[in-house]
Amino acid sequence: MSSNPQFSAAVADRIAYSREALGPVVGEYLPDYVVLPRSVEEVQHVVRDAAAENIPVYPYSRGTNVYGFTLPLKGGILLDLHHMNRILEVNQETMTATVEPGVIWGQLRRAAAEKGLAPMPILGPHTGGMIGNFTSWNFTPYASRYGPDRVTTLEVVLGNGEILRTGSQAVRGHESSNPYFRHAFGPDLTGLFRGSLGWLGIVTKAVVTLYPVPEVEKNITFSFRGLAEALSSMQRIERLDITKHIAIYNRLWAAEMCDPEFKRIRDPEAEQAALARYPNWILNVGICGKARQVAFYEELIAEEIADGERFCFEGQQKRYWEDYARGGGERVTGMFGSAGSAISTLTVTPFSKCIRIYEKARECIASHNFRDPVHGGLYEPSVMYFPSERGRVVYSEFEYRFDPGRPETVPPAMEVWQELMEYYIEELGSSLMVLNVLVETRLMPSYVDMLKGIKKLCDPRGIFSPDRFFRDATPGPK
Repeated sequence: MSSNPQFSAAVADRIAYSREALGPVVGEYLPDYVVLPRSVEEVQHVVRDAAAENIPVYPYSRGTNVYGFTLPLKGGILLDLHHMNRILEVNQETMTATVEPGVIWGQLRRAAAEKGLAPMPILGPHTGGMIGNFTSWNFTPYASRYGPDRVTTLEVVLGNGEILRTGSQAVRGHESSNPYFRHAFGPDLTGLFRGSLGWLGIVTKAVVTLYPVPEVEKNITFSFRGLAEALSSMQRIERLDITKHIAIYNRLWAAEMCDPEFKRIRDPEAEQAALARYPNWILNVGICGKARQVAFYEELIAEEIADGERFCFEGQQKRYWEDYARGGGERVTGMFGSAGSAISTLTVTPFSKCIRIYEKARECIASHNFRDPVHGGLYEPSVMYFPSERGRVVYSEFEYRFDPGRPETVPPAMEVWQELMEYYIEELGSSLMVLNVLVETRLMPSYVDMLKGIKKLCDPRGIFSPDRFFRDATPGPK
């Protein structure tokens, strides 16, 4: 192993990377080594040495994900990239920033603000990183005006230690003169690494898009008794192409975001009393622009609201809510409530199937008699919906909590999750953003073979994140 990067085989260092919030669900995995490079050259050294010895390599940027994406399933090297935390450029002309994998959202937000720019809304903690987010998910919670992706071009270390640059950076020398154009030559290789979870290569630089800090930015919230009315209103508003962000939340999600005391409630009647302060469903709409634009947008939005009323948070709750809704904030870390951990059903469907997703969740909770791990009452999930692709489809997220300190609370949550995900895939045709065994076994053989062929090209020795995908799929090309 190269002696250039910071390196440790000590158990005390390795154990810190062996578990996540979903430990009781996904298990614990101890890496054999922890390596902390500070440059792309050091990453290349590690990858070449690992390939020569057939040692697995699992990249890790900021570690804020809670779905087991960074766990070293086969031991080997845990490659912690958080020391590579430079913002190499914030470009006012192209409205982009060039960042390393250790850069976090809060850091980028501050640097971009100095030049009158800002990153896109994230709906996540400021301590998370944009490169880890890009490689983890194929879905981004933006309104239509920003499009589905925040990245233009990439620098990636492949499995043989060579560097690949995508988009306009593919021309030698353009990585410094013009790295700002994504769809430059042939297929979109930037998109190839979206949602790849470090399975194809290690992203060491990304050019990410920014937007101008607006003159006025405003959150508008509406309350609804029924989910159908909230969904139809959201669909019509999104098709106006004027929102910065837009989403629907149920009362439990709102309470966990807005009330620091809510997670301390241990009595089901007290919880219901606290939830009674919130509407059944909240539609939150973010708009921005010139003052006259925002005023006009607000009028247009009000015209599209069906059977809903204007709703305003007050005092501390308003501060927490706006902090979260505008992208990030301290309260987002409380979204899993008091139980400590949660497993999520994540689905993407047309609007017409959203009601059934909710109904099936309630039916499944009742049939399994799934109890809240904190107060023992019948479980009520936290729920969020937001649209994508100009309102063509909707992302739905339901949280099912368990207490990691009480192993007996894990199987009930897993039983509900398993039944729901199989129903959503088979009966509703839901698309998922992350490969897992439920999806892998249903993929077309040609799709699996193509992905495995791409894997072979990018990572000939198969050292990157082995067992992350296709543990149970049919064999692909050798």
